[in-house]
Amino acid sequence: LIYALAALPAIDAFKTLGISRNGRCGADFGLTCKGSQYGNCCSQYNYCGRSSDYCSPNKGCQPGFGDCSG
Repeated sequence: LIYALAALPAIDAFKTLGISRNGRCGADFGLTCKGSQYGNCCSQYNYCGRSSDYCSPNKGCQPGFGDCSG
């Protein structure tokens, strides 16, 4: 099984994400907000920010592309 997994091509999810320089984030852009000047949270609409509108998991924050807090 380990050998079979090693033979698979690299999965996109394991690529290093670039830091957003224009405030956009998420899978469509391949960018994270973590470390950006706009804030560390990536909203459900693919924008970086700092407020609960961007950071709340209940409002669609994307944990794979930045920080999310309750």
